[in-house]
Amino acid sequence: TRGMLAVLNSEAELAGVLGHEIAHVTQRHGARQMTKALGAQFLTLAAAAGGALAGGGAIAPAITLTQAVMSNVLSGHGRAFEFEADEKGLYYAWKAGYDPREASKFMRRLRQLERLRGIGYHGFGSTHPETTLRILKLEELAQVLARPGQKLAVKGDHYKAQLSGLVYGERKEGYRLKAHRARAGETLPDLAAKYLGNRNFSLELALLNDLDDRTVLKEGQRIKIVRKK
Repeated sequence: TRGMLAVLNSEAELAGVLGHEIAHVTQRHGARQMTKALGAQFLTLAAAAGGALAGGGAIAPAITLTQAVMSNVLSGHGRAFEFEADEKGLYYAWKAGYDPREASKFMRRLRQLERLRGIGYHGFGSTHPETTLRILKLEELAQVLARPGQKLAVKGDHYKAQLSGLVYGERKEGYRLKAHRARAGETLPDLAAKYLGNRNFSLELALLNDLDDRTVLKEGQRIKIVRKK
């Protein structure tokens, strides 16, 4: 949760994440998945019984095959639940007055982090659908919800201002976030050198703030900074 807060850049993005988690509850995804899992256990027991009747040596292969099939079936249901939670969660955020278009920005940032850190949600055995597909679906729905003339909140600077002091990364590494208010003409390499002692860290600051690392900052612009506590 703490790591997620550091990646988010606005209240609107946070509303999308909270809406997603609330949707898992309102749509009873946990209960529905548990029911399916119990069914899978009964099938495994039935496979074991069938294997025993066919001869002791058939028990292990029967169980292995049943477990593999049911694992993929449950993963498929899990991916469907994730799509449903994305859709319902975006609707909840919009109904609360937040700009639904911000949710896809967070997902794009998450995809970049996945690539940088070598992790991902996609895959046959994963319950999270591929991030790219989720982004496309979120953007499509957001365009339907965010009609011209609507007053929708983003609250980026307000959100970032609340992050000062938040632990960033592993606690033992000793890094914390700071909400820096930029001076006109400052750059991310300048801030990386000032707070981290290395201008090359500007790339991580750029990713955290949805900026190009060559961006010249505006007076008063809120920037998330990583620094040693």
